[in-house]
Amino acid sequence: MLNRRLRTGALMTAATAGLLTLSLAPSAQAAPDDAAQSAAARAKAACPVDNVCFFPEPNFGGTPSNVNPANLPVCGKTPIIAKSVVNHTAEVYSFHDRTGCGGAKVTLNPGQENPNFTAVSWR
Repeated sequence: MLNRRLRTGALMTAATAGLLTLSLAPSAQAAPDDAAQSAAARAKAACPVDNVCFFPEPNFGGTPSNVNPANLPVCGKTPIIAKSVVNHTAEVYSFHDRTGCGGAKVTLNPGQENPNFTAVSWR
């Protein structure tokens, strides 16, 4: 009888530990929104002040091309076809998916970023 109680107690302890592990696992993982925010924070931190940083991949992936837009023409070609952009300047810039600042437009205020769009020209 004592052996049966010990085995039952051991099974209950193992089951409880398993449930605790399962209930803790999701909280230990980062939510997708947290990961996106972390990527944006890292991209902004890596982008020099007074620069606009153009990333070749969505979600700030790849090696960025950093541009200090002090002498930006009225409409200029982006240094690469960008899939995400950080505006780390004190100015508002518009980014376009076609040359000559045509097509769809995304506007980024100072300090803003966009993780997923295509930019080929900007002003």
